[in-house]
Parts: sequence; C-alpha cells; structure tokens
Amino acid sequence: SSRPPSRLSLCPSQGKDAAAGQQEALGAGEVKETTVHRQEKDPGHDSHATPTDRRLVAFYAQQCTGHLSTLLGAIDALFSCLRSSQPPRAIVSHARHVIVSAHKLVFIGDALSRQAQAAGVRAQVGHSGALLCQALKRTVHATKGAALRYPERPAIQEMVDKVTELSQHALRFTKLLGDLTP
Repeated sequence: SSRPPSRLSLCPSQGKDAAAGQQEALGAGEVKETTVHRQEKDPGHDSHATPTDRRLVAFYAQQCTGHLSTLLGAIDALFSCLRSSQPPRAIVSHARHVIVSAHKLVFIGDALSRQAQAAGVRAQVGHSGALLCQALKRTVHATKGAALRYPERPAIQEMVDKVTELSQHALRFTKLLGDLTP
C-alpha cells in the first residue's frame, strides 16, 4: 500500500506537465473517441497495452475496489446522518470521509495515467480520472455550501446530488480498471 505525498492538489493530473502528457496521449478528439469505442468493444484486450501496463492496471484495480467500498460506506453514513438531521459539524465530518475516500481514487487515476506506457490506457484512465476529479471538486463545493447554509433544503439537496454524481463516476472509474484488467 502506497501513501500519497502529504501535499496534493485535489486533482494532481491538472498540472501543466500532466496536462501536456494527457494531450499527447489523447491527440485529436477523434483518437479519444476511437479509444473509448475500442474499450467498449473489447475491454481488457488493448493490443497496445504492455505487460507492465496490465500488471499496473491489475494492481490498481484491486486497490480501487477497496477504496470504492470505503467510499460507498462513507456515502451511506453521510446520507444516514442527513436523514437523522444531524448538526452541520457531523455532516461535515462524514462528508470529509467521502471526500478523502474519493480522493484516493483520483490519486490512483493520476498515478496510473502517468505510469502507463500505452497511449490507449493513459487516455482511458486519464479521461475517467479527470471526470472523477471534476465530480469531486463539485462535491467539495456543494458540501461547503450545504454547511454554510444549513439547514436550507436546496443546499443540502445540491450536496446530495453531487455526492450521488461522485459515486457514479467512482463506479465507472473502478469498472474501467476492472475492464482493462486481463
């Protein structure tokens, strides 16, 4: 089990070097669509994936399964807290667990997209990881809004909607890694 550095941005892959690497990996928009289309047709059998890529994906896919389980448990606890009308302090505490759990998945996406040798793997993981990261940012923003405007129902509902969206992106990301695993 590896630990991320102590000072990480919310979406590490958004840096200049990583963005340039993702742009190079993705190329034109047509390449991105082709890569995603090929993955849907034949998941896990990208002819350009190296044996090292396959081992990396298998390693991270296993970690993602555990982190996804933790994330879903944290979401359940947050929603239970909301149903029982807990004070904002309790809501923020549970939301923090959701955010930290999701960030671990974002970190895996960033690490794998940087380490993969095959452009197809980098593109697929980078794209899915970026979507997950954006969903995480929206969740953080909605959580702050809900805490500041508590007990306003629209603010709480927005947080619930963003957390639900986050869980969907986390599921897709984890499924992608599972599909890429031989």
